[in-house]
Amino acid sequence: MIQWRGKLPFVHLEGTPEEIGFQHGRALADRVKKCYEYYTNSLFGDHSLDLRAYGLEYLEAIRRFRPAYAEEIEGLAEGAGMRSWQIAVINARTEIYHRILSENLANECTALFFREARIVGQNWDWMAECEDFMAVVRIARPDGRRILMFTEAGIIGKIGFNDRGLAVCLNILSGTDHKIGAPVHILLRAMLDADSLRAAWDIINKAPSCSFSNIFAVDANGETLNVELAGPKLALVSFENRFPLHTNHYLSEDRDDKSHPIYLSSSARYARALELAKSTRAQTVESMRRLLGDTANGDNAICTDYAAYFNFRIGTVSAIIINLKEEAMWVAEGNPLRNGFQQFNFIDA
Repeated sequence: MIQWRGKLPFVHLEGTPEEIGFQHGRALADRVKKCYEYYTNSLFGDHSLDLRAYGLEYLEAIRRFRPAYAEEIEGLAEGAGMRSWQIAVINARTEIYHRILSENLANECTALFFREARIVGQNWDWMAECEDFMAVVRIARPDGRRILMFTEAGIIGKIGFNDRGLAVCLNILSGTDHKIGAPVHILLRAMLDADSLRAAWDIINKAPSCSFSNIFAVDANGETLNVELAGPKLALVSFENRFPLHTNHYLSEDRDDKSHPIYLSSSARYARALELAKSTRAQTVESMRRLLGDTANGDNAICTDYAAYFNFRIGTVSAIIINLKEEAMWVAEGNPLRNGFQQFNFIDA
């Protein structure tokens, strides 16, 4: 079942993994195809890649990690009228991009947590065309568990929260030690399927990771779990003595050359978000919205309009805010400098 909230499709998915995937693919078929075509033609188009081979490799890695997710991907492909390896390519697009352009990744995404209010927010900074395949999905599992998630059509795990009060956000990092394993979007889904932060840590600690990404997870008790992935390695970041905040450089160790131009935005956004968070008196959805919409620091702002970056137009594609106390999520319909927010809940209003 699909509803429209402004420009955003809102899809309810339920049943077995294969049924959930099929419903996803059928409801969002046009957007799934746009997502695949954009990434393969624009992001990977200038490189000699055997995408079918990549897709099959990642599909099998996903199957080894969680067979149910491979079944969901296969159902999604059937619903969208595509091949399962093509859907696997979409779900592993971050890892494939890292393998071909590890030093040219655009800085993107600022995530932070208002611990006292249990409000977590993130900007998703990426390519302007991605506005055309954004979606919000609500998943109802047969055991009664529920997930509410902002994603790209065709990707089965991204930014969201579950009915156990666990939320996840994502920041991309950089690195070069590439291997085949469970893509970060699959790890995000696995964490959203977890009952608690402890269970989420057990999952990700045992997972065959292959990504250079940061998973920023929080819960309704005010606890945090921040895991920096560096290919097959991972490290925990404690926020016990610092504000829960992450951008696009490693905090766990000095892996990055902070003088490199690609880290200027990440460092500037981190410093600005920390300044704003510490000065925020009332931790509310509205104050989080203002913080994520901050445009100070020009091209290195927390929220930016689209600007040329290599052959792409990069900027803030959307903003996502989750209030764990109210079990509600607000999503910008596109670049928040020009678009409003829509509210989403587990139960329709």
